[in-house]
Amino acid sequence: MDTADPKLSSEKVKKRNLDRVRHLMQEAERNGLPGRTEPTSRYRGPKQTGESVVAKKKRKNANRRKNVDQRKNRLECIARLCVWYIMSLDFPGSWNSEADEEAERKFKE
Repeated sequence: MDTADPKLSSEKVKKRNLDRVRHLMQEAERNGLPGRTEPTSRYRGPKQTGESVVAKKKRKNANRRKNVDQRKNRLECIARLCVWYIMSLDFPGSWNSEADEEAERKFKE
C-alpha cells in the first residue's frame, strides 16, 4: 500500500504505479533515453592504455612488495618473541644478556 495516502486501496496503488511506469516509457519513446550522467558499475568506460596502466601496475607491485616486507618483519618479530619466551621457560632465573645471545644464535640457525 502507498503510505502517502492511506485512503487508497491496493488496486489503486498498483494502477498508479503502472501509470507512472507507462508514462516514463512513453516519454522515453518520444524523446529518447537520456545519456548517462555518471558511470555505473556496468559501464567501465574506455579501456585504459599506455602510461596510466604502467603507473597502476607499478603501484600495485610496490604495495605488494611493501606488504611482503611487512609480513616478513612481523613473522621475524614473532619468532624472536617465541624464542625469548622459550628461553625464559628453559632458564627461569636468568635474565641476562648471555641467554639473549644464545637465543639469538639459535634463532639464526
